[in-house]
Amino acid sequence: VKYNWSPLEEVKWLEKIDAIIESRLGVKMIIHTTSYARAQIILSRSQFREFMITHESGQAQAAVQQFKSSPDPVILVSPTVIEGYDFPGDECRVQIIAKLGFPDTRGRINTKRAEKVGKAGGMALMAQDLVQKVGRAMRSKDDWCETFIVDGQWTWARTQTAPLLPRYFRLACCERVFPGPAPNFSPE
Repeated sequence: VKYNWSPLEEVKWLEKIDAIIESRLGVKMIIHTTSYARAQIILSRSQFREFMITHESGQAQAAVQQFKSSPDPVILVSPTVIEGYDFPGDECRVQIIAKLGFPDTRGRINTKRAEKVGKAGGMALMAQDLVQKVGRAMRSKDDWCETFIVDGQWTWARTQTAPLLPRYFRLACCERVFPGPAPNFSPE
């Protein structure tokens, strides 16, 4: 998923999202979009839009309340439900990471944030964003949630991100994310 993708790439992305939804329809889901523009693309073109709730900037709290109080199936499509929200138990059983949260470092603020975290820069910020998103629906050791990453950039980013991810996260994802022999992670 990138800013200059082709219409065909966008269609394939939407098909992957809809395939996941179709195979798990019946539970509460969250689609993390990273931008309002991508949220609108999904909302306007998904075959499951009738089950979707989204929001404009500054309206996330109301959308979350509506999502939590709605009967299954319901899907929250949001770019901002990253920190400060929790969805324990049946409040969310499936999450789709539609776009990895790479910071736009063209601006001064994000450039400074990336510099502050060290040489890993934007990759470290993306890893932190990913862990936060996944953690929205995993609220205790007995909780569970399936998380799917449909951003094709994960193919190359996963190996660069691995050393930046917390050990528990790597262990939980290792077999699915890194097929074959486990990567050589240094102990923490």
